[in-house]
Amino acid sequence: MIAERDELIRSLNARELDQAHALRETASEISRAQNKLYRLATQPEAASRIAEAEVAALALKQTELSESDAALQFLARRLLDAAMVAYEHKNYSSAMSYAAQSGEFIDAIINPARKNPGAQDAVILSFRTPVLLFVTQVGSLRTDPDSHSRVVGLLKKNTSLTATAYHGGWLHVQTEDNLSGWIQNLLVDIQISNRNSEK
Repeated sequence: MIAERDELIRSLNARELDQAHALRETASEISRAQNKLYRLATQPEAASRIAEAEVAALALKQTELSESDAALQFLARRLLDAAMVAYEHKNYSSAMSYAAQSGEFIDAIINPARKNPGAQDAVILSFRTPVLLFVTQVGSLRTDPDSHSRVVGLLKKNTSLTATAYHGGWLHVQTEDNLSGWIQNLLVDIQISNRNSEK
């Protein structure tokens, strides 16, 4: 009697483990299917964002740019290239993000509100999509977008930054340790993720 009961308990435990395993497998399948659907759903939007940024970038080629705007144009082009690589690897969410970031820089160049950055009424343009950057050479982080403003800190080469706004050749950035301020856009480059393919 006890042996039969033990055998029944073992059988029920084994069945419970099998069911738990089957549920985990089903959850994994659902998750993979959702990821695939998300990638497919974002493909047209990613293509559209890239095309919009491409058209805007081509229009910029007809314009004579200042040194700081040319640096911003270079960063926009790098982001657009990254968007295309991500798109080719079917990583549509990254492609959209890079294209949107490229658009932020292009908008900053062509926005009429900041054509004369030295003017009293020149505005700071906030980015809708934060842009990941890194420092290319040692540079000062300042309280204001002005080379005579107080230095908040010295940024070492390869320091990671997140840019949130632009003003006349300067980017408002935040470091990973929450230090924020302004840095000249000539001192940074785009931080491109190594993950160019979806899992």
